[in-house]
Amino acid sequence: ADAAYYSLPARLWEFSLGGLVAALRLPERSFPRGVAVVGSWTGVLAALTCGLVLGQSGNFPGAAALWPAFAAVLVIVFARTSDRANAGWVLGSKIMCSLGRDSYGIYMWHWPLAVLAMNMIQWSSLSWTAGGLVILASWGMAVIVRTAATVLANRLPAAPARNLTLTSILLAIAAGTLALGA
Repeated sequence: ADAAYYSLPARLWEFSLGGLVAALRLPERSFPRGVAVVGSWTGVLAALTCGLVLGQSGNFPGAAALWPAFAAVLVIVFARTSDRANAGWVLGSKIMCSLGRDSYGIYMWHWPLAVLAMNMIQWSSLSWTAGGLVILASWGMAVIVRTAATVLANRLPAAPARNLTLTSILLAIAAGTLALGA
């Protein structure tokens, strides 16, 4: 499972599935309104329940990856931002777009911060409250790094120097975080 988690050949189908659905470019009115509403909320509910349904089983990312992948497909296919009853309307809100913009940073920060928290409190896992705080702290770190990167990118002259500087700063932050967790 560990090797498969990082293996592009083993997980290529997940990226391909999303790309295929996006490439279909289904018109917004491809499905009746009721089907789109139910489909969009089913996708959101399925995505939100992944952790509860899948738990920490060793089946991921194998067949268990079908659950989140098809949840995402449902959202992509059925979400409509023009219909207040549709999950797409909620997902298109400013707060959700902000979360989406910072999602990769949250993803990158959550694990080092979770390990740091577990080491600090000597727990083998985090409670729901502690886990929620780690996610909020991860979002905060993502915003700080994105803001710093934007400020620096606007002040640095050429693209190669800008990329090298930003990469160096992000690596230094990551190394510092890992050192704190050790």
